[in-house]
Amino acid sequence: MADASGGDAATRLAQYETEVSSLRADRKLLKKHAKELSQQKAAAESEASRLQRDYEALEIQLQAAKDEAAAAAAAAAAAESSAGAGSNALQEAAGERARLEAQLDEARNMIAAEQATAAAAAAQMAAEIDSVREQARSEVGEAREA
Repeated sequence: MADASGGDAATRLAQYETEVSSLRADRKLLKKHAKELSQQKAAAESEASRLQRDYEALEIQLQAAKDEAAAAAAAAAAAESSAGAGSNALQEAAGERARLEAQLDEARNMIAAEQATAAAAAAQMAAEIDSVREQARSEVGEAREA
């Protein structure tokens, strides 16, 4: 009878050791996945930063274009007042300004969409990292209880 219970204990011990080994392998994989997700999050944050710099550069370009349009409008107004032929130039300057402002609006919309996409990706990655960490903690706790 003692041999049977000793055999059962050895079998259970072997099963526990197998489970612990499996849990450790799972934990290692989860850590690797969490690291990958963390790297993806860092890449998404880097991309968001790049998009922000691009947006700021576009803002500077817009201001320069507005300044050019204002100078063209002023030149057109001066030409119109001195020669009477400036109305065409003024209309062209106004058209150019409208075109540049439309380009800026389009660029702003594109940047906003890319920033939203990057932010959503970063949030998803953060949630996945938290989930993986929680799962790893749970499995480690279960392994300790076993």
